[in-house]
Amino acid sequence: MNNKNKFKLLVFITMMALHGCVTDKPGVIYVDTNSTIKNDGFTWKTAYNNLQDAIGKANKDDEIWVAAGIYKPTKQFGGEGDRYKSFRLKENVAFYGGFEGAETKREERNWHVNKTILSGDLNGDDNNFENYMENSFHVVTGDELDSTAILDGFYITAGNANDSIWPNDGGGGMTNFNGSPTITNCTFIGNAAFADGGGMRNWGNSKPLINNCTFQNNRVVQEGGGLMNGPGSSAIIINSKFLNNYAGEDGGGIYNNESYTRVINCVFQNNSSGLTGGGVYNVNSSNTLITNCTFYQNSVDVKGGAISNRDSDPELVNCILWNNYAPEYPEIANQESTTKVSFSAVKGGYAGTGNIDSNPLFVDKSLRLTVSSPCIDAGNNQAVPKGVNYDIDANPRIKNGTVDMGAYEFFNSNIEN
Repeated sequence: MNNKNKFKLLVFITMMALHGCVTDKPGVIYVDTNSTIKNDGFTWKTAYNNLQDAIGKANKDDEIWVAAGIYKPTKQFGGEGDRYKSFRLKENVAFYGGFEGAETKREERNWHVNKTILSGDLNGDDNNFENYMENSFHVVTGDELDSTAILDGFYITAGNANDSIWPNDGGGGMTNFNGSPTITNCTFIGNAAFADGGGMRNWGNSKPLINNCTFQNNRVVQEGGGLMNGPGSSAIIINSKFLNNYAGEDGGGIYNNESYTRVINCVFQNNSSGLTGGGVYNVNSSNTLITNCTFYQNSVDVKGGAISNRDSDPELVNCILWNNYAPEYPEIANQESTTKVSFSAVKGGYAGTGNIDSNPLFVDKSLRLTVSSPCIDAGNNQAVPKGVNYDIDANPRIKNGTVDMGAYEFFNSNIEN
């Protein structure tokens, strides 16, 4: 080996040794709001207590592990003033919440129990959408990022995008402009906006993957209480729940405008809007594909309790639409639109191959199926997207050779849960 190569090798070994000295697990940066010792992020005992410090330190392929607690943004993006404070994701960096604060493996965390909360309540004085006027416009920002930017295991709450001017008029919980982050195991709860996307807004060339997430109790003055997919976006939403979201106009759960969105194995329950589309609203050539989803007790003041469409041609396969409410067209409303529905249970009936007008016989409000449900083994296997092998309960998506209708595949254990 010549001297030049020996020098390169020595530099490499030295850098690796130094890297090994600064962290007990290379590539992991630790954050714990209760940490009081040293706060250098190298171990759980010396974790950063400010998430922004960890974000600033993170480099390519790093993981940020965040222990249970409440974290508020401290860095401003897009303007000056506290309301511009937001947690901005990074490409090639994964944010993981749900840790107790002693784990050595990511698989040991429990994000349901160890709630890691990203909050826009900067003053700490919120009370059920009261005192929101000083909150962050966007709790999390994913603009101009690709799928290597990962957000996993967090509760995102108290964002308030209530401005009348874009971009601070939408995406209270999270905003993505030309951004395609990977969002998994997250709950967007109690966020608000003026124009669109109380929980999240995707705009421009945004292609986020949203998996195993919950959008709950978010609200917007205009469109998309839970989620808004705007012009140019094409979100994929899998195994997620939209619960008790509200839109003053259209799309209590989701509002799709000039977007191509795929929704798979999802539940829409108790969402509402002041005009149309309690569960989902599609407009302006939003040819949304909805597969194996359950719509139950969504409501509107005008028409389309479950789904409403204008100038769009969506497709529904293997779905259940039951007991949704509207003065007109309680399940599906079409205006200059053609909705293709097949292998689905629709209350009141709907034309299409394999459709039934039969009570799905849910176990309870969990919307799992009983053993006598006519929705069992009544779907179309060809419609199940490639790679989607599990239902919303993480059970095998096809049990007895034929897929069931709705978000849940029938298992006897469902009754016990």
